[in-house]
Formats: sequence, structure tokens, C-alpha cells
Amino acid sequence: MGEREHLNGAITQILREIKRCYQCGTCVSSCPVAKHEGRYNPRRILRRAQLENLEPLIGSDVIWLCTTCYTCVDRCPQSVGAANLILELRRMSVRGRKLPEGFIKIIEELKKDGYIYPIDSINRRRERMGLPPIVVGKKEEFEKILEGII
Repeated sequence: MGEREHLNGAITQILREIKRCYQCGTCVSSCPVAKHEGRYNPRRILRRAQLENLEPLIGSDVIWLCTTCYTCVDRCPQSVGAANLILELRRMSVRGRKLPEGFIKIIEELKKDGYIYPIDSINRRRERMGLPPIVVGKKEEFEKILEGII
């Protein structure tokens, strides 16, 4: 089975599963992210998916707010996997190279330096504290892993 067939199969299975959602709002009321971030609403994401209106979600920064704690799944009276849908939307975003700008910057920094923040100043501070230095991964390994994402 090719990647495209797997992707279509995965999202098809999830779309079938979320048809059980009757929009009770338990996922929203129990979600720790939704309590503090008004833009994040698992019920709205599920509803868009029920209407097969996924395109606005792919590449949206909203799908990256989910912590994948699975509280929504555990508390859902219909056992709908909102977190599973969000993970699949993230996969689709990565495969389609539609990532939020902040993620693209992080990936570019990883490709450029092998890390996303200045290690030198942190290592100097660690040395003063008698701690071992942070070992930075090999830049070539990051490039290989991140190849094709952006």
C-alpha cells in the first residue's frame, strides 16, 4: 500500500468514526487547551471534518495547539477520536508542506545549525555551573530527517 492510499485510508476511517459525534461539547469542556486558548475548539474541528471541509484546517496553526492528552477521547460519550483526527490533519499538513510560519522557521534553523537556539551561551552558563555541555546533534542528520518537509 502506497503512502497516498494509506493517507486516504487513515482519513477515511477517521471521517467514518467522527460521524458518531453529535456535537455535545464534552470534548471542548474537558480540553485543557480550549480552556485557555479561545481559538482552539475540538468540536468545531470535528464539525468541519464531518462536513468534509478539511482544507482550512490543513496548514492552520490551530491544529498544532492540541497537546494530544486524549482527554477529549476519554470523555467523549461516543468515543470519537478528536485527537486522532488532529494528528491526521497534522500529518496531512506536513505531507502537503503547509506548516505554520513558526514551524518553518524552526525547521530552517535545524537545517542550518542543527539546533533552534544559541547553544554556545547556554553551554557557557552550564560550564559556570559545573554542568556538562549540551551535545548538539549532527547537522547532516537533521538535514536528512527534515528533507522534503520544506
